[in-house]
Amino acid sequence: MFKLSFHVGLVALVAACGTTEFASGPAGGKMPPRKPGIQSAGDARPADTPLPAEERDEAPPAAAEIATSQIPPGQSGTATQMISPQDASLEIPASPSDPADSTASPQEEPVDPELPMPAPAMPRTCPETDQHVLVLDFKSGWWAGDGGTFFQTLLRELSDPCIATVSFEYHHIVSGSNTSQVIPGETQTTEMPVLGDVDLTTRHADWGNYSQIWVLSGSSSDNLDLRVTDALFAGLAAKIKASGLPLMVGSGNGNITHANALMTKLGSASRFATRLPEGPVVDATGSFSVLTKLFRGAALSSEHALFQRLSAVDGVADTVETDLTAMRSDYLVVAPDFVNVGRNTAADWSIAASAPGAARRMVLEAGLQRFYAIRAGSNEPTRIYLQNILIFLGTPEMP
Repeated sequence: MFKLSFHVGLVALVAACGTTEFASGPAGGKMPPRKPGIQSAGDARPADTPLPAEERDEAPPAAAEIATSQIPPGQSGTATQMISPQDASLEIPASPSDPADSTASPQEEPVDPELPMPAPAMPRTCPETDQHVLVLDFKSGWWAGDGGTFFQTLLRELSDPCIATVSFEYHHIVSGSNTSQVIPGETQTTEMPVLGDVDLTTRHADWGNYSQIWVLSGSSSDNLDLRVTDALFAGLAAKIKASGLPLMVGSGNGNITHANALMTKLGSASRFATRLPEGPVVDATGSFSVLTKLFRGAALSSEHALFQRLSAVDGVADTVETDLTAMRSDYLVVAPDFVNVGRNTAADWSIAASAPGAARRMVLEAGLQRFYAIRAGSNEPTRIYLQNILIFLGTPEMP
């Protein structure tokens, strides 16, 4: 009886085994389907090896996008203009560890605890030391005049996040007029005297009380703009040079006269240039739309501090439009005292920074029209870029 029971139990066990799927595979020799990312006991691939693209539950990385996206006139929505990043006219020199030809999405590298930590990243929104910026606007219609009170909107975008750290003294200087306002602190503009047409009244007679200077260029082709041969401009250019303060010089949409006169006074061979009609007057009080954008890693250097906090998909405005009139960037021809770091939509160099070790920290910006995108209210990357200019000029130790 014992032998019979043992035999029956053994037969039942064998029968059961014949219908059970083990790790070696089910009857018929086929493995059950394996979900992506789950390693089976017999998988020869190490567990930390990335899965092939066909096994990953994700879309393949997109091809590298370009420096511009355009909205055709008369159409709604957005169309993207694709330009090959291999086009030499758009290439930005890449570091040896950053292949220029890669189309893969950027990945964060793990930090080796044995290696020295990288330099601290640029502050999120504010410089580390107080900045009192003197802004000299020589155009009849950049941020005031034809621009209305745009300077109030723009400068508050930079000062409000940095209360008690960042302030601006803005002057709109045209022939026979000097309109000024301190932001924050003053609620309206003040007409400041021009002393004998040879000096400008500023809140501080000693310019050592300012931290940096921004100069917005006008044009000799605009009858309202101050002549660069005027004693007032000559005196201001001399003060700017003598101050030694960090400096941003800007042009755009054909307004290069004051920018080049100041570069000459500073003893630099670098120049602003344009292919546009010089000095057009544009009504900047209406609504704006962004026609083209510039992207970090394509038109904008991925290495320079001016473009930190921008991702490869966050575009800085370049060409903007108001009342069916497009406003575009000028371009730069720089000497060795500057380093080109950004191109415009036409693939010309249009943004440069002082070379490492230069006696004076400077930014040359040939696309002032781009900042009207902040009025459009939908271009955060452009505001971040302007913040980066403020922080870069106010942080001498930043490479």
